[in-house]
Amino acid sequence: MTTEEDFRRAINKHRDDWQTRSVFADWLEEQGDPRADGYRALGTQRRVPVRPNTPSQFIHPGYCTKRASKDVFGEAALEEAGHAVLPWDWFRALKKDLGETDPLGDRRWACGKTVRGIEDAAARAFARLPAARRAELLTSPI
Repeated sequence: MTTEEDFRRAINKHRDDWQTRSVFADWLEEQGDPRADGYRALGTQRRVPVRPNTPSQFIHPGYCTKRASKDVFGEAALEEAGHAVLPWDWFRALKKDLGETDPLGDRRWACGKTVRGIEDAAARAFARLPAARRAELLTSPI
């Protein structure tokens, strides 16, 4: 793969392919792109926006309880919703890029119009976390 679009197609085809996400992060780093460590952390943490066929949404940990997830996503999506939880500090940084509410006005969500848009925002937000916190997130899954 030689372009960002090549990587995007591969990642979009297999949302849980963490190896491709890691290679994409390495490629971004080679390009001098500040999103590299953010994408690497999304892979390390196994985090993706929930439901690729709906507006992209990351949620903060306090909202992703089993009951709340069931209410929002339904029984079959509980596990999927768990992959959308970002640590609170990262989520707070992400909301600076995406705004405080989702289209329905729920302040516990951060939403973007596309999966790519929200992943890019999460990668940029990761870069604003303190260095020690970034190192922690890059070395150990939640």
